[in-house]
Amino acid sequence: MGFWCIEALQDTWNAKRSYKKWQALVTEAKVDQEYVYLLRPQTYMNLSGQSVKEAIHSLGIEPSRELILIYDDLDLSVGSIRLREQGSAGGHNGVKSVLQHVGSNTFPRIRIGIGRPPFDMTVVDYVLSPFPKKEREQIMQSVHHAAEAVQAACDQPFSNVMNKFNSRPSTT
Repeated sequence: MGFWCIEALQDTWNAKRSYKKWQALVTEAKVDQEYVYLLRPQTYMNLSGQSVKEAIHSLGIEPSRELILIYDDLDLSVGSIRLREQGSAGGHNGVKSVLQHVGSNTFPRIRIGIGRPPFDMTVVDYVLSPFPKKEREQIMQSVHHAAEAVQAACDQPFSNVMNKFNSRPSTT
């Protein structure tokens, strides 16, 4: 979900050229005279914190103000997004890795709801399978809402962005 959101931002900001650095595919975009780095870790998801750590140290980024983590969440219904300024990994191994490597749980994050798997399917199979046709439109709409939230966070405090986007009704 995070990668799809980054692709939407690349389209919006007309930033197509990516390069490999920090164990990731990186795309730079200039937004309001500031550079934004869109990072797609190329490690296993459970090790994505390594890539994030390399990037924030190299760029001198303050995670609590300049990092936004975007990821899928089984505990949110399909089509919904939730923004937070801090928190736990909530069972998400990729987030757990980022928390470990960044050394803090205080940084903005955007969770994109994918819902729970059917009772007869494992979580791993569920998250690696294509979404059913009836859910694809909702998923893509939530990805675009998440991208809009990232854009808004480029020029206003994340708390304001949270108030706006967390109050949006779910698309389900």
